[in-house]
Amino acid sequence: MIHLRFLFLCVLLSFPSLALGLDIPPSPSSYISDWAGLLSAQMTQNLNKTLWEYEKNTGHQVIVATFPSLEEESLEDFSIRLAAQWKIGNKKADDGVILLIFKNERKIRIEVGYGMEAYLTDALSSTIIRESITPAFIKGDYDEGVKLGVLGILSSLSEAIPQKQQKKTPIRNIPILPILIIIAIILMIDLGRYGLYAHKLKTYDARYNFWEWFIKLAFLFFILQIIFRILIHMAASSRGGYHGSHSGFGGGGFGGGGGGSFGGGGSSGGW
Repeated sequence: MIHLRFLFLCVLLSFPSLALGLDIPPSPSSYISDWAGLLSAQMTQNLNKTLWEYEKNTGHQVIVATFPSLEEESLEDFSIRLAAQWKIGNKKADDGVILLIFKNERKIRIEVGYGMEAYLTDALSSTIIRESITPAFIKGDYDEGVKLGVLGILSSLSEAIPQKQQKKTPIRNIPILPILIIIAIILMIDLGRYGLYAHKLKTYDARYNFWEWFIKLAFLFFILQIIFRILIHMAASSRGGYHGSHSGFGGGGFGGGGGGSFGGGGSSGGW
């Protein structure tokens, strides 16, 4: 049964850590959530107004959130959990963008919803972090860095069609998760039968190609990773409490747009 034990171990190792990770704070009431206390009150108010006006004119949501620490969680996984919990962007347009900053780790992440990836590409996100945000952060000027980052994001999104001008075309939902689970089960059964056969013969029979087995195993790991990320996206939950700056600006409040989809588009960096 050594091959079955090996297969089981590989399946377990294909999943990221299942630890609870960093707590997600309650949904914000403004576009700037400065949990790390990096921004001045005036800059927080100015950026809130800018992002409120942007959503008012286009329907698209861009928010900023700073945190004291990432607490050893994956930056990309946390940003997607946050987007799902806070329901950033419109559910039909997938048009949310989040600028995330982690003070202790000195990490920056621009997370882009599916609907904005054509405008705010991974390359553009990387350029904004590297050329606009990072130089100011290195100097300790967080106000300037965040301001330039937000302006860079809005500039990149300038060609995005406002929601009110978009054609509403109904799209049929495809039950992708059940399909992936079925594929994974079929692969595991197939690989398990191969393991039993190899154990019975005490050797690899010529009729079974090792590379075919290896490719199937690699494909299974890939499918399991996708399933795990989908489940994280669906089951993101709010835990714990944060205390930070949520300045009002007299122009209207922030509210989640219903929850657009995020799939890891964007870029990460640091200073």
